[in-house]
Amino acid sequence: MNGRIKNDMNTLDAINALAEGVPISLNILAELVQNSNDDRWLLDLVTLDSFSIYGKDIFKLYKDCCESDIINLIDTIAHIRVGMFPSQKIKQNLNLETPVPLVDKVVSKKFSWNQEKTVPSTLLCSKEYQDVILMSFNKRLNEALSPSGKKPSQPGSEE
Repeated sequence: MNGRIKNDMNTLDAINALAEGVPISLNILAELVQNSNDDRWLLDLVTLDSFSIYGKDIFKLYKDCCESDIINLIDTIAHIRVGMFPSQKIKQNLNLETPVPLVDKVVSKKFSWNQEKTVPSTLLCSKEYQDVILMSFNKRLNEALSPSGKKPSQPGSEE
């Protein structure tokens, strides 16, 4: 593994490696570990490491992309883990002053997903779901990156 998490690390070491000394990121990762179902938190940490999401980017992912909601963060990481978003697009988004959400909750609701719970694996594996979520994200990201100054559409807005 080329990431920062090594086989001989304990949970605290892994969290410290990912947080890069950013105190708020330490808190977010600790909350993620506390709120994950069973041992999914380990997959979540490895996913962040695999996609090189560290330090301030963890904070931006949580605050801007997930509306400071830990369950939303856990679900967003699950979407990243299954390869729904290309690494380059994630980095482009996190490099924006205000990143756009990766997962559009309004679009997700069209798939009968009760957002009080984490996203079901069967939905994550659905090609139709993946296509709709990625298309929605790409639209908002492209608007945010456009030089025209057009403000990105809000998640769930239909044009």
